[in-house]
Amino acid sequence: MQTLTLRSDGLYRLRRVYQEKPNGLFAEAGGWQITDNVLRLNNGPETSLFAILDNDTLRQLDTAGQPIKSPADLDLRRNIQVDPLNDSVQWYGEFQYMADAATFTECASGLSWPVVMTGDYLTAERNYSKSAVTPGSPLWVTFKGRLEQRPGIEGPVIEQMAIEKFNASQPEKACKPTAYNAGLAIAELKNTYWKLLNIGDQQIPISPSATNQIHMILADQGSRVSGFSGCNQFNGSFKHSSQELRFSQMAGTMMACSSPAMELETKVLEALNATTHYRIEGEHLLLLTGNKVIARFESLYLR
Repeated sequence: MQTLTLRSDGLYRLRRVYQEKPNGLFAEAGGWQITDNVLRLNNGPETSLFAILDNDTLRQLDTAGQPIKSPADLDLRRNIQVDPLNDSVQWYGEFQYMADAATFTECASGLSWPVVMTGDYLTAERNYSKSAVTPGSPLWVTFKGRLEQRPGIEGPVIEQMAIEKFNASQPEKACKPTAYNAGLAIAELKNTYWKLLNIGDQQIPISPSATNQIHMILADQGSRVSGFSGCNQFNGSFKHSSQELRFSQMAGTMMACSSPAMELETKVLEALNATTHYRIEGEHLLLLTGNKVIARFESLYLR
């Protein structure tokens, strides 16, 4: 069972309940936007798609935007009763501390909230203090938390963010200049540093150094691609038109690495060679074979 709540300010909450699983409640939150009669939900690392059938009905699509063949009812129908957004979910965005007060900006929607000093707040503040960012500057973080109605500094009750379990920060990462729900593909295919997030269903571990991240750059000049595939540097050519994209003449250095790194590198190069199409969703680049997503990259803004 799924329940989707869309707020007019661009925030959504998607709740899934799996009856056959113990503790089978899963929820996510992020930004939403509508393009070409398709509702796109982005929570940071993932995007979910729903076709708008009419004013009261949504139908879930796969990651390539195609209908899902399933005996289950994948339609969501409008309910006049609004389900409040108070679930504990994973958040991705920027933590900022200044003048003894903290705020959190959710990347996908661009919305900001004051952070209450309860739960795991002190861990987040200490992490911010130890990071290399300039005091008062934003720091990209991820944590488990929830939105709560609490009295603000000035007295009236306002919506605030409560951090329940702080997870990690990445000083080299940042929210994008424009909120996801602006309805535009922000990143450009060419001349962008694309960091690998997933190969198929395999999530790529975060590298402590930007130089060791699996990435690629498609240079406009000469239609050349270059990058790092997990063990070796690589380069080659690419051709693209409309949504088609193909790589060719791929070559690389010949350094030997440990087994996991070599196996991952093989998957990366196989995905590039198998690519026939691409799609950009906000700051994410999806490589496809036909309609199947085989790799997901994210644009990275280096500071």
